Amino acid sequence: ILTGGDYVVSKRFWAFAHYSRTIRPDAVRVGVSSTGAANLRTTAFENVDGSVVVNIINTQPEAVVLQVVIGEREDAGGEVRAWVTDESNDMTEL
Repeated sequence: ILTGGDYVVSKRFWAFAHYSRTIRPDAVRVGVSSTGAANLRTTAFENVDGSVVVNIINTQPEAVVLQVVIGEREDAGGEVRAWVTDESNDMTEL
């Protein structure tokens, strides 16, 4: 968005960036569910390298605590990384 000579990237763009930066070509969508909050939009993908990406869009104005279950997976190991986009962050790693 161009406002008075300044270029501002919309938050909607950053939400889209979460998908394009984490889901790799040939990824396969897998089932995911979340508990602990309403109004969440969740999707999950397994990349060809075996990594699983869960993108969550919180449509509420406040932060939430939740549990995520990915498909039928029983392995709970591995690295977890999180990024946030909100009023003061643009895909900032936590």
